[in-house]
Parts: sequence; structure tokens; C-alpha cells
Amino acid sequence: MLEPETEPRKFTITITHDAFTTRRVRFQDAPDVCSAKLRRELTASGNHPVDSHFLVSDMELDDYRNSHASPKRNIFNRTPTEEY
Repeated sequence: MLEPETEPRKFTITITHDAFTTRRVRFQDAPDVCSAKLRRELTASGNHPVDSHFLVSDMELDDYRNSHASPKRNIFNRTPTEEY
């Protein structure tokens, strides 16, 4: 539902440096992780959060990683697609 025009709002989402150095999240995934966090916060607060700064939790990073994990492929056990 669209709301009447209001002044722009600024939000800050933080991901700890440790999350990147321990490879829990990739740098290129940071915008998607932050966007998901902001959507959750806006949804939970009826689009009017009390805070404007949010920290991405370890659990949220784990959820993101698990939901975006690609299935492991083993190229040596593939069934040929063509008959030779």
C-alpha cells in the first residue's frame, strides 16, 4: 500500500567486518543482505520503525547463506545427457 509522499528517510544497516573476514557473507552479497534486513524491519514495524540504525545479526547471516546456497555439484558423477 502506498503512503502519501513524505520526506525521505535514511537508514543505516551494519554488517560486522568479521562476517566478511570469516567468509560468512561475501562482499558482493552485502547490498542484498542489507536490503532484506531493511524490508524485515519495515514490515515488522508497519513501515514506521522506531530506530534508523540496524545491525545484521549472526542468525540473519546464517539464514541468508542457507537460503542462497547453491547445491553442490559433483562433475564426476554426472549422467551423460547424450548417447554415444
